Amino acid sequence: MHAKRRGGPLDHVEMEFIQRNRTILGENFVAEVNAEIHQMMAENQDAEVVALKAQKRRKQAEARQERGLVEPWKASEHGPLREVILTAHKDHFRAEPDASDDEVLITYGIGPEGETRINRLSKVKIEAFEERGRAFFEAFFPDALRHLRFDLDEETPHFHALLLQRTTKTSARRGTQHLIQPSTHPLLKNYEKAQDEAGRFFAPIGLMRGQTHAENQRRAKADRQTILAAPTHTSPREYREAWQRALHQRESKIKSEWKAASLKKVLVDQALQQARQDARATGAKHREAETRITEAGTKTASAEALATALTMGMAAIEARQLDYQEKTVKKKEGLRYGPNAPKGRAARKRLADRIRPAYKHLVTFARGLFRNRRRETELEREAAELARQAGVLAREREMAGKENLPHLDAITKGEPSVKYDEASFPGAWALRPGADLHAIQERMDDMTNASLRNCYRATSDAVRLCDAEADAALRAGFDRGAQILEFGAAQRGLDLETGTHDPNGAADPKRAELHTDIDPKPIRIRVLNRQRQRSWG
Repeated sequence: MHAKRRGGPLDHVEMEFIQRNRTILGENFVAEVNAEIHQMMAENQDAEVVALKAQKRRKQAEARQERGLVEPWKASEHGPLREVILTAHKDHFRAEPDASDDEVLITYGIGPEGETRINRLSKVKIEAFEERGRAFFEAFFPDALRHLRFDLDEETPHFHALLLQRTTKTSARRGTQHLIQPSTHPLLKNYEKAQDEAGRFFAPIGLMRGQTHAENQRRAKADRQTILAAPTHTSPREYREAWQRALHQRESKIKSEWKAASLKKVLVDQALQQARQDARATGAKHREAETRITEAGTKTASAEALATALTMGMAAIEARQLDYQEKTVKKKEGLRYGPNAPKGRAARKRLADRIRPAYKHLVTFARGLFRNRRRETELEREAAELARQAGVLAREREMAGKENLPHLDAITKGEPSVKYDEASFPGAWALRPGADLHAIQERMDDMTNASLRNCYRATSDAVRLCDAEADAALRAGFDRGAQILEFGAAQRGLDLETGTHDPNGAADPKRAELHTDIDPKPIRIRVLNRQRQRSWG
Protein backbone atom coordinates (compact mmCIF):
# COMPACT_ATOMS: atom_id res chain seq x y z
CA MET A 1 0.00 0.00 0.00
CA HIS A 2 2.77 2.45 0.88
CA ALA A 3 4.78 1.57 -2.21
CA LYS A 4 1.81 2.39 -4.47
CA ARG A 5 0.55 5.27 -2.26
CA ARG A 6 -2.89 3.62 -1.98
CA GLY A 7 -3.33 3.58 1.79
CA GLY A 8 -1.90 4.12 5.22
CA PRO A 9 -0.65 7.51 6.53
CA LEU A 10 0.04 9.71 3.49
CA ASP A 11 -0.01 13.18 5.07
CA HIS A 12 3.80 13.36 4.80
CA VAL A 13 3.76 12.45 1.07
CA GLU A 14 3.56 15.12 -1.63
CA MET A 15 1.27 13.34 -4.12
CA GLU A 16 2.26 15.56 -7.07
CA PHE A 17 5.86 14.29 -6.71
CA ILE A 18 5.14 10.53 -6.74
CA GLN A 19 6.31 10.27 -10.36
CA ARG A 20 9.84 10.97 -9.07
CA ASN A 21 9.95 7.64 -7.22
CA ARG A 22 11.97 4.88 -8.88
CA THR A 23 11.39 1.15 -8.43
CA ILE A 24 14.79 -0.46 -8.97
CA LEU A 25 13.83 -4.07 -8.27
CA GLY A 26 10.63 -6.00 -7.63
CA GLU A 27 7.83 -4.03 -9.30
CA ASN A 28 5.39 -6.84 -8.35
CA PHE A 29 7.31 -8.04 -5.30
CA VAL A 30 4.21 -9.09 -3.32
CA ALA A 31 3.13 -11.71 -5.85
CA GLU A 32 6.73 -12.76 -6.54
CA VAL A 33 7.58 -13.29 -2.85
CA ASN A 34 4.33 -15.20 -2.27
CA ALA A 35 5.12 -17.44 -5.24
CA GLU A 36 8.69 -18.03 -4.00
CA ILE A 37 7.48 -18.97 -0.50
CA HIS A 38 4.85 -21.30 -1.96
CA GLN A 39 7.52 -23.03 -4.07
CA MET A 40 9.77 -23.43 -1.01
CA MET A 41 6.94 -25.04 0.97
CA ALA A 42 6.17 -27.46 -1.88
CA GLU A 43 9.84 -28.43 -2.30
CA ASN A 44 10.25 -28.89 1.48
CA GLN A 45 7.21 -31.16 1.62
CA ASP A 46 8.40 -33.29 -1.29
CA ALA A 47 11.94 -33.57 0.15
CA GLU A 48 10.70 -34.62 3.61
CA VAL A 49 8.32 -37.24 2.17
CA VAL A 50 11.10 -38.71 0.02
CA ALA A 51 13.50 -38.80 3.02
CA LEU A 52 10.94 -40.55 5.25
CA LYS A 53 10.19 -43.13 2.58
CA ALA A 54 13.93 -43.78 2.15
CA GLN A 55 14.09 -44.57 5.87
CA LYS A 56 11.11 -46.96 5.53
CA ARG A 57 8.89 -44.67 7.59
CA ARG A 58 5.84 -45.13 5.43
CA LYS A 59 3.20 -43.98 7.94
CA GLN A 60 5.17 -40.85 8.81
CA ALA A 61 5.60 -40.09 5.12
CA GLU A 62 1.82 -40.40 4.55
CA ALA A 63 1.13 -38.20 7.58
CA ARG A 64 3.54 -35.57 6.27
CA GLN A 65 1.88 -35.69 2.86
CA GLU A 66 -1.55 -35.19 4.42
CA ARG A 67 -0.30 -32.34 6.59
CA GLY A 68 0.30 -30.27 3.45
CA LEU A 69 2.39 -27.16 3.07
CA VAL A 70 4.21 -25.75 6.10
CA GLU A 71 5.59 -22.23 6.49
CA PRO A 72 9.39 -22.32 5.95
CA TRP A 73 10.32 -20.26 9.01
CA LYS A 74 10.15 -20.32 12.77
CA ALA A 75 7.56 -18.10 14.42
CA SER A 76 9.11 -14.98 15.98
CA GLU A 77 8.15 -11.52 17.14
CA HIS A 78 9.52 -9.81 14.03
CA GLY A 79 8.41 -12.32 11.38
CA PRO A 80 10.47 -13.90 8.58
CA LEU A 81 11.10 -10.87 6.34
CA ARG A 82 13.06 -7.69 6.97
CA GLU A 83 12.30 -4.20 5.72
CA VAL A 84 15.21 -1.79 5.40
CA ILE A 85 14.90 1.99 5.22
CA LEU A 86 18.21 3.56 4.12
CA THR A 87 18.46 7.34 4.47
CA ALA A 88 20.69 10.17 5.70
CA HIS A 89 20.11 13.40 7.56
CA LYS A 90 18.29 16.01 5.48
CA ASP A 91 21.13 18.53 5.93
CA HIS A 92 23.45 16.25 3.95
CA PHE A 93 21.35 16.83 0.80
CA ARG A 94 20.93 20.58 1.26
CA ALA A 95 21.90 22.60 -1.83
CA GLU A 96 24.27 25.54 -1.75
CA PRO A 97 22.57 28.98 -1.46
CA ASP A 98 23.84 30.06 -4.89
CA ALA A 99 22.81 26.83 -6.66
CA SER A 100 20.73 27.31 -9.82
CA ASP A 101 17.17 25.99 -10.13
CA ASP A 102 18.32 23.24 -12.50
CA GLU A 103 20.61 21.90 -9.77
CA VAL A 104 17.94 21.94 -7.04
CA LEU A 105 15.16 19.48 -6.15
CA ILE A 106 12.31 20.93 -4.05
CA THR A 107 10.66 18.90 -1.27
CA TYR A 108 8.16 19.92 1.40
CA GLY A 109 8.03 19.28 5.14
CA ILE A 110 5.99 20.38 8.14
CA GLY A 111 7.39 22.76 10.72
CA PRO A 112 6.82 22.62 14.48
CA GLU A 113 3.86 25.01 14.22
CA GLY A 114 2.24 23.12 11.33
CA GLU A 115 3.61 25.49 8.70
CA THR A 116 4.88 24.27 5.32
CA ARG A 117 8.68 24.01 5.12
CA ILE A 118 10.37 24.19 1.69
CA ASN A 119 13.64 22.25 1.30
CA ARG A 120 16.15 22.98 -1.51
CA LEU A 121 18.12 19.77 -2.05
CA SER A 122 21.09 19.18 -4.33
CA LYS A 123 20.41 16.86 -7.28
CA VAL A 124 24.10 15.95 -7.43
CA LYS A 125 24.14 14.77 -3.81
CA ILE A 126 20.89 12.86 -4.30
CA GLU A 127 22.26 11.07 -7.38
CA ALA A 128 25.46 10.17 -5.51
CA PHE A 129 23.45 8.80 -2.59
CA GLU A 130 21.21 6.78 -4.94
CA GLU A 131 24.19 5.29 -6.79
CA ARG A 132 25.98 4.43 -3.55
CA GLY A 133 22.77 3.00 -2.05
CA ARG A 134 22.25 0.64 -4.96
CA ALA A 135 25.82 -0.55 -4.65
CA PHE A 136 25.36 -1.08 -0.89
CA PHE A 137 22.45 -3.50 -1.37
CA GLU A 138 24.19 -5.27 -4.26
CA ALA A 139 27.34 -5.71 -2.15
CA PHE A 140 25.80 -6.87 1.15
CA PHE A 141 22.42 -8.40 0.20
CA PRO A 142 22.76 -9.77 -3.37
CA ASP A 143 20.73 -12.94 -2.70
CA ALA A 144 18.25 -11.59 -0.14
CA LEU A 145 17.02 -8.46 -1.97
CA ARG A 146 13.47 -8.83 -3.35
CA HIS A 147 12.34 -5.19 -3.60
CA LEU A 148 14.25 -1.90 -3.82
CA ARG A 149 12.67 1.50 -4.28
CA PHE A 150 14.08 5.06 -4.11
CA ASP A 151 11.47 7.58 -2.87
CA LEU A 152 11.69 11.30 -3.62
CA ASP A 153 8.12 12.43 -2.84
CA GLU A 154 8.72 12.91 0.90
CA GLU A 155 10.85 15.44 2.76
CA THR A 156 14.13 13.45 2.67
CA PRO A 157 15.34 11.03 -0.07
CA HIS A 158 15.45 7.42 1.12
CA PHE A 159 15.49 3.77 0.02
CA HIS A 160 12.88 1.11 0.88
CA ALA A 161 14.07 -2.49 0.61
CA LEU A 162 12.56 -5.90 1.37
CA LEU A 163 14.95 -8.73 2.30
CA LEU A 164 14.22 -12.45 2.21
CA GLN A 165 17.26 -14.24 3.64
CA ARG A 166 17.26 -17.92 2.65
CA THR A 167 19.26 -20.82 4.01
CA THR A 168 19.19 -24.61 3.62
CA LYS A 169 19.45 -27.39 6.17
CA THR A 170 19.88 -31.08 5.32
CA SER A 171 19.13 -34.07 7.54
CA ALA A 172 18.44 -37.77 6.98
CA ARG A 173 14.87 -37.51 8.25
CA ARG A 174 13.78 -34.34 6.43
CA GLY A 175 16.12 -34.13 3.47
CA THR A 176 17.11 -30.68 2.19
CA GLN A 177 14.85 -27.97 3.64
CA HIS A 178 14.75 -24.41 2.29
CA LEU A 179 14.21 -21.94 5.14
CA ILE A 180 13.80 -18.20 5.63
CA GLN A 181 16.12 -17.26 8.51
CA PRO A 182 17.27 -13.59 8.79
CA SER A 183 19.79 -14.39 11.54
CA THR A 184 21.98 -16.31 9.05
CA HIS A 185 23.05 -12.96 7.57
CA PRO A 186 25.62 -11.22 9.82
CA LEU A 187 24.20 -7.71 9.24
CA LEU A 188 20.64 -8.84 10.02
CA LYS A 189 21.81 -10.71 13.10
CA ASN A 190 23.63 -7.66 14.48
CA TYR A 191 22.17 -4.28 13.53
CA GLU A 192 25.05 -2.46 15.22
CA LYS A 193 27.44 -4.13 12.80
CA ALA A 194 25.13 -3.12 9.93
CA GLN A 195 25.46 0.52 11.03
CA ASP A 196 29.25 0.19 11.12
CA GLU A 197 29.39 -1.30 7.60
CA ALA A 198 27.05 1.37 6.25
CA GLY A 199 29.20 4.10 7.79
CA ARG A 200 32.33 2.78 6.11
CA PHE A 201 30.55 2.18 2.79
CA PHE A 202 29.06 5.69 2.51
CA ALA A 203 32.18 7.53 3.75
CA PRO A 204 33.39 8.30 0.15
CA ILE A 205 30.34 10.58 -0.43
CA GLY A 206 30.79 12.48 2.82
CA LEU A 207 28.48 10.52 5.17
CA MET A 208 29.63 9.30 8.58
CA ARG A 209 28.46 6.68 11.05
CA GLY A 210 26.12 8.10 13.71
CA GLN A 211 26.93 8.06 17.40
CA THR A 212 27.76 4.60 18.78
CA HIS A 213 25.41 4.77 21.76
CA ALA A 214 25.38 1.00 22.40
CA GLU A 215 29.20 0.80 22.44
CA ASN A 216 29.46 3.85 24.72
CA GLN A 217 27.02 2.26 27.16
CA ARG A 218 29.05 -0.97 27.23
CA ARG A 219 32.26 0.95 27.94
CA ALA A 220 30.64 3.00 30.70
CA LYS A 221 29.31 -0.16 32.28
CA ALA A 222 32.74 -1.85 32.10
CA ASP A 223 34.44 1.22 33.65
CA ARG A 224 31.69 1.44 36.30
CA GLN A 225 30.75 4.89 35.14
CA THR A 226 27.32 6.45 34.82
CA ILE A 227 25.55 4.75 31.95
CA LEU A 228 24.53 7.27 29.33
CA ALA A 229 20.82 7.49 28.54
CA ALA A 230 19.82 5.81 25.32
CA PRO A 231 18.65 8.15 22.57
CA THR A 232 14.92 8.52 22.19
CA HIS A 233 13.36 8.40 18.76
CA THR A 234 10.03 9.87 17.81
CA SER A 235 7.85 7.41 15.94
CA PRO A 236 5.80 8.59 12.93
CA ARG A 237 2.62 8.15 14.96
CA GLU A 238 3.96 10.32 17.84
CA TYR A 239 5.13 12.94 15.34
CA ARG A 240 1.69 13.11 13.69
CA GLU A 241 -0.05 13.35 17.08
CA ALA A 242 2.25 16.20 18.19
CA TRP A 243 1.68 17.98 14.89
CA GLN A 244 -2.10 17.61 15.28
CA ARG A 245 -1.93 19.11 18.77
CA ALA A 246 0.08 22.06 17.47
CA LEU A 247 -2.39 22.48 14.61
CA HIS A 248 -5.32 22.42 17.04
CA GLN A 249 -3.72 25.15 19.18
CA ARG A 250 -3.10 27.22 16.09
CA GLU A 251 -6.73 26.81 14.96
CA SER A 252 -7.97 27.85 18.42
CA LYS A 253 -5.86 31.01 18.26
CA ILE A 254 -7.17 31.81 14.76
CA LYS A 255 -10.79 31.28 15.92
CA SER A 256 -10.29 33.69 18.84
CA GLU A 257 -8.85 36.31 16.51
CA TRP A 258 -11.67 35.69 14.06
CA LYS A 259 -14.34 36.27 16.75
CA ALA A 260 -12.74 39.59 17.68
CA ALA A 261 -12.60 40.61 14.02
CA SER A 262 -16.23 39.50 13.52
CA LEU A 263 -17.40 41.86 16.27
CA LYS A 264 -15.67 44.77 14.54
CA LYS A 265 -17.19 43.70 11.25
CA VAL A 266 -20.72 43.76 12.75
CA LEU A 267 -20.26 47.37 13.83
CA VAL A 268 -18.94 48.33 10.40
CA ASP A 269 -21.82 46.51 8.67
CA GLN A 270 -24.38 48.37 10.77
CA ALA A 271 -22.91 51.71 9.76
CA LEU A 272 -22.75 50.60 6.11
CA GLN A 273 -26.37 49.44 6.17
CA GLN A 274 -27.56 52.82 7.47
CA ALA A 275 -25.63 54.53 4.71
CA ARG A 276 -27.21 52.28 2.10
CA GLN A 277 -30.71 53.03 3.42
CA ASP A 278 -30.07 56.74 3.06
CA ALA A 279 -28.76 56.19 -0.47
CA ARG A 280 -31.84 54.11 -1.42
CA ALA A 281 -34.20 56.81 -0.18
CA THR A 282 -32.35 59.45 -2.19
CA GLY A 283 -32.11 57.46 -5.44
CA ALA A 284 -35.57 55.82 -5.54
CA LYS A 285 -36.90 58.07 -8.30
CA HIS A 286 -33.74 57.65 -10.35
CA ARG A 287 -33.96 53.85 -10.19
CA GLU A 288 -37.63 53.89 -11.22
CA ALA A 289 -36.71 55.65 -14.44
CA GLU A 290 -33.87 53.17 -15.10
CA THR A 291 -36.24 50.24 -14.50
CA ARG A 292 -38.62 51.40 -17.22
CA ILE A 293 -35.77 51.66 -19.69
CA THR A 294 -34.46 48.21 -18.74
CA GLU A 295 -37.87 46.53 -19.18
CA ALA A 296 -37.84 47.31 -22.89
CA GLY A 297 -34.53 45.52 -23.36
CA THR A 298 -35.60 42.62 -21.15
CA LYS A 299 -38.57 41.73 -23.36
CA THR A 300 -36.24 41.50 -26.36
CA ALA A 301 -33.78 39.17 -24.61
CA SER A 302 -36.37 37.03 -22.77
CA ALA A 303 -36.78 34.52 -25.61
CA GLU A 304 -33.04 33.88 -25.85
CA ALA A 305 -32.72 33.64 -22.07
CA LEU A 306 -35.58 31.12 -21.92
CA ALA A 307 -33.98 28.86 -24.54
CA THR A 308 -30.59 28.99 -22.81
CA ALA A 309 -32.15 28.33 -19.41
CA LEU A 310 -34.09 25.31 -20.71
CA THR A 311 -31.01 23.78 -22.33
CA MET A 312 -28.78 24.21 -19.28
CA GLY A 313 -31.51 23.26 -16.81
CA MET A 314 -32.46 20.01 -18.56
CA ALA A 315 -28.79 19.00 -18.76
CA ALA A 316 -28.33 19.76 -15.04
CA ILE A 317 -31.42 17.71 -14.10
CA GLU A 318 -30.31 14.73 -16.18
CA ALA A 319 -26.84 14.90 -14.58
CA ARG A 320 -28.45 14.96 -11.09
CA GLN A 321 -27.04 18.43 -10.37
CA LEU A 322 -30.65 19.40 -9.74
CA ASP A 323 -33.45 17.15 -8.46
CA TYR A 324 -37.21 17.44 -8.11
CA GLN A 325 -38.52 18.63 -4.71
CA GLU A 326 -41.95 17.22 -3.86
CA LYS A 327 -44.54 19.41 -2.18
CA THR A 328 -44.66 18.91 1.59
CA VAL A 329 -46.19 20.70 4.55
CA LYS A 330 -43.09 22.84 4.94
CA LYS A 331 -41.82 23.06 1.35
CA LYS A 332 -43.29 24.02 -2.01
CA GLU A 333 -42.91 22.01 -5.17
CA GLY A 334 -39.76 22.97 -7.02
CA LEU A 335 -36.12 22.10 -7.61
CA ARG A 336 -33.35 21.32 -5.14
CA TYR A 337 -29.64 20.55 -5.48
CA GLY A 338 -28.92 16.90 -6.30
CA PRO A 339 -26.05 14.58 -5.35
CA ASN A 340 -23.86 15.86 -8.22
CA ALA A 341 -24.51 19.56 -7.58
CA PRO A 342 -21.57 21.99 -7.80
CA LYS A 343 -19.59 22.06 -4.56
CA GLY A 344 -18.88 25.75 -4.28
CA ARG A 345 -21.45 28.28 -3.17
CA ALA A 346 -20.62 30.61 -6.07
CA ALA A 347 -20.98 27.82 -8.64
CA ARG A 348 -24.42 26.88 -7.27
CA LYS A 349 -25.55 30.49 -7.43
CA ARG A 350 -24.41 30.76 -11.06
CA LEU A 351 -26.40 27.63 -11.95
CA ALA A 352 -29.52 28.94 -10.18
CA ASP A 353 -29.26 32.32 -11.95
CA ARG A 354 -28.89 30.74 -15.41
CA ILE A 355 -31.95 28.48 -15.16
CA ARG A 356 -34.25 31.00 -13.44
CA PRO A 357 -36.03 32.15 -16.67
CA ALA A 358 -37.27 28.57 -17.34
CA TYR A 359 -37.81 27.51 -13.74
CA LYS A 360 -41.50 26.49 -14.07
CA HIS A 361 -40.85 24.47 -17.24
CA LEU A 362 -37.87 22.74 -15.61
CA VAL A 363 -39.97 21.77 -12.57
CA THR A 364 -42.38 19.93 -14.88
CA PHE A 365 -39.50 18.18 -16.63
CA ALA A 366 -37.88 17.19 -13.31
CA ARG A 367 -41.20 15.90 -11.97
CA GLY A 368 -41.46 13.42 -14.84
CA LEU A 369 -37.90 12.17 -14.38
CA PHE A 370 -38.43 11.86 -10.62
CA ARG A 371 -41.52 9.73 -11.08
CA ASN A 372 -39.70 7.48 -13.55
CA ARG A 373 -36.79 6.97 -11.14
CA ARG A 374 -39.16 6.27 -8.27
CA ARG A 375 -40.98 3.71 -10.34
CA GLU A 376 -37.67 2.02 -11.22
CA THR A 377 -36.82 1.83 -7.52
CA GLU A 378 -40.24 0.36 -6.75
CA LEU A 379 -39.80 -2.24 -9.48
CA GLU A 380 -36.41 -3.22 -8.03
CA ARG A 381 -37.95 -3.63 -4.60
CA GLU A 382 -40.83 -5.64 -6.07
CA ALA A 383 -38.34 -7.92 -7.84
CA ALA A 384 -36.43 -8.41 -4.60
CA GLU A 385 -39.65 -9.08 -2.69
CA LEU A 386 -40.72 -11.65 -5.27
CA ALA A 387 -37.34 -13.39 -4.98
CA ARG A 388 -37.70 -13.43 -1.19
CA GLN A 389 -41.26 -14.77 -1.37
CA ALA A 390 -40.15 -17.49 -3.76
CA GLY A 391 -37.49 -18.54 -1.28
CA VAL A 392 -40.04 -18.57 1.55
CA LEU A 393 -42.42 -20.70 -0.46
CA ALA A 394 -39.70 -23.19 -1.37
CA ARG A 395 -38.61 -23.51 2.22
CA GLU A 396 -42.03 -23.72 3.82
CA ARG A 397 -43.23 -26.28 1.30
CA GLU A 398 -40.59 -28.57 2.80
CA MET A 399 -41.92 -27.75 6.26
CA ALA A 400 -45.58 -28.34 5.36
CA GLY A 401 -45.97 -30.91 8.13
CA LYS A 402 -45.42 -28.35 10.89
CA GLU A 403 -48.16 -26.46 12.79
CA ASN A 404 -48.18 -22.89 11.51
CA LEU A 405 -46.84 -21.32 8.33
CA PRO A 406 -47.27 -17.56 8.83
CA HIS A 407 -45.12 -16.50 5.87
CA LEU A 408 -46.84 -18.93 3.50
CA ASP A 409 -50.31 -17.75 4.60
CA ALA A 410 -49.37 -14.10 4.11
CA ILE A 411 -47.95 -14.70 0.62
CA THR A 412 -50.92 -16.90 -0.44
CA LYS A 413 -53.49 -14.30 0.68
CA GLY A 414 -51.54 -11.44 -0.90
CA GLU A 415 -51.24 -9.66 2.43
CA PRO A 416 -48.27 -7.40 3.36
CA SER A 417 -45.31 -9.27 4.77
CA VAL A 418 -45.03 -9.79 8.49
CA LYS A 419 -42.18 -8.06 10.32
CA TYR A 420 -38.92 -9.24 8.86
CA ASP A 421 -36.52 -11.48 10.77
CA GLU A 422 -33.62 -13.69 9.69
CA ALA A 423 -36.02 -16.52 8.79
CA SER A 424 -37.78 -14.19 6.32
CA PHE A 425 -34.82 -14.43 3.94
CA PRO A 426 -33.94 -18.06 3.17
CA GLY A 427 -30.38 -18.45 1.99
CA ALA A 428 -29.32 -14.98 3.25
CA TRP A 429 -26.48 -14.59 5.73
CA ALA A 430 -26.72 -12.18 8.68
CA LEU A 431 -23.65 -11.64 10.86
CA ARG A 432 -23.74 -10.33 14.39
CA PRO A 433 -20.96 -8.12 15.82
CA GLY A 434 -18.13 -10.08 17.39
CA ALA A 435 -18.70 -13.25 15.33
CA ASP A 436 -15.89 -15.84 15.23
CA LEU A 437 -13.79 -14.92 12.17
CA HIS A 438 -12.26 -18.38 12.00
CA ALA A 439 -15.69 -20.02 11.86
CA ILE A 440 -16.84 -17.49 9.24
CA GLN A 441 -13.82 -18.28 7.04
CA GLU A 442 -14.46 -22.04 7.36
CA ARG A 443 -18.09 -21.59 6.38
CA MET A 444 -17.13 -19.59 3.27
CA ASP A 445 -14.45 -22.13 2.34
CA ASP A 446 -17.11 -24.87 2.40
CA MET A 447 -19.30 -22.96 -0.08
CA THR A 448 -19.01 -23.70 -3.77
CA ASN A 449 -18.83 -20.75 -6.12
CA ALA A 450 -22.50 -21.19 -7.03
CA SER A 451 -23.68 -21.43 -3.41
CA LEU A 452 -21.59 -18.41 -2.38
CA ARG A 453 -23.05 -16.36 -5.23
CA ASN A 454 -26.62 -17.45 -4.39
CA CYS A 455 -26.05 -16.59 -0.73
CA TYR A 456 -24.75 -13.15 -1.76
CA ARG A 457 -27.82 -12.50 -3.93
CA ALA A 458 -30.19 -13.44 -1.13
CA THR A 459 -28.24 -11.33 1.36
CA SER A 460 -28.19 -8.30 -0.98
CA ASP A 461 -31.97 -8.59 -1.40
CA ALA A 462 -32.34 -8.67 2.37
CA VAL A 463 -30.31 -5.46 2.69
CA ARG A 464 -32.43 -3.82 0.00
CA LEU A 465 -35.75 -4.82 1.62
CA CYS A 466 -34.99 -4.12 5.28
CA ASP A 467 -35.90 -0.60 6.32
CA ALA A 468 -32.96 1.54 7.48
CA GLU A 469 -34.85 2.63 10.61
CA ALA A 470 -37.45 -0.02 11.44
CA ASP A 471 -35.11 -2.95 10.73
CA ALA A 472 -31.80 -1.19 11.46
CA ALA A 473 -30.17 -4.02 13.47
CA LEU A 474 -31.34 -6.75 11.06
CA ARG A 475 -30.26 -4.72 8.03
CA ALA A 476 -26.81 -4.10 9.58
CA GLY A 477 -26.37 -7.86 10.11
CA PHE A 478 -27.20 -8.63 6.47
CA ASP A 479 -24.95 -5.77 5.33
CA ARG A 480 -22.03 -7.28 7.27
CA GLY A 481 -22.82 -10.66 5.69
CA ALA A 482 -22.79 -9.14 2.19
CA GLN A 483 -19.41 -7.49 2.81
CA ILE A 484 -17.93 -10.76 4.12
CA LEU A 485 -19.22 -12.63 1.05
CA GLU A 486 -17.67 -9.98 -1.23
CA PHE A 487 -14.37 -10.51 0.60
CA GLY A 488 -14.68 -14.31 0.20
CA ALA A 489 -15.38 -13.93 -3.52
CA ALA A 490 -12.28 -11.75 -3.92
CA GLN A 491 -10.20 -14.38 -2.11
CA ARG A 492 -11.06 -17.04 -4.70
CA GLY A 493 -11.31 -14.78 -7.78
CA LEU A 494 -15.10 -15.08 -8.22
CA ASP A 495 -17.03 -12.33 -10.01
CA LEU A 496 -20.33 -12.14 -8.10
CA GLU A 497 -22.05 -10.24 -10.91
CA THR A 498 -21.27 -12.59 -13.81
CA GLY A 499 -20.49 -15.82 -11.94
CA THR A 500 -17.13 -16.24 -13.69
CA HIS A 501 -14.20 -17.68 -11.73
CA ASP A 502 -10.67 -16.42 -12.46
CA PRO A 503 -8.04 -18.05 -10.17
CA ASN A 504 -5.34 -15.73 -11.57
CA GLY A 505 -7.16 -12.73 -10.13
CA ALA A 506 -7.68 -14.28 -6.69
CA ALA A 507 -6.38 -12.44 -3.61
CA ASP A 508 -5.62 -15.81 -1.94
CA PRO A 509 -4.14 -18.38 -4.38
CA LYS A 510 -4.81 -21.25 -1.94
CA ARG A 511 -8.53 -20.55 -1.80
CA ALA A 512 -8.73 -20.03 -5.56
CA GLU A 513 -8.36 -23.81 -6.01
CA LEU A 514 -10.89 -24.89 -3.34
CA HIS A 515 -13.85 -24.63 -5.73
CA THR A 516 -13.67 -24.23 -9.50
CA ASP A 517 -17.34 -24.56 -10.49
CA ILE A 518 -18.73 -21.76 -12.70
CA ASP A 519 -22.18 -20.92 -14.01
CA PRO A 520 -22.75 -22.60 -17.40
CA LYS A 521 -23.10 -20.30 -20.34
CA PRO A 522 -26.72 -19.94 -21.57
CA ILE A 523 -27.67 -22.20 -24.46
CA ARG A 524 -28.13 -20.36 -27.74
CA ILE A 525 -30.25 -21.99 -30.48
CA ARG A 526 -29.86 -20.82 -34.03
CA VAL A 527 -32.78 -21.50 -36.38
CA LEU A 528 -32.03 -21.55 -40.08
CA ASN A 529 -34.66 -19.57 -41.99
CA ARG A 530 -35.31 -21.45 -45.23
CA GLN A 531 -38.19 -19.24 -46.37
CA ARG A 532 -37.56 -17.91 -49.84
CA GLN A 533 -37.48 -14.14 -50.27
CA ARG A 534 -38.32 -12.19 -53.37
CA SER A 535 -35.68 -9.66 -54.35
CA TRP A 536 -34.86 -7.44 -57.26
CA GLY A 537 -31.90 -8.61 -59.29
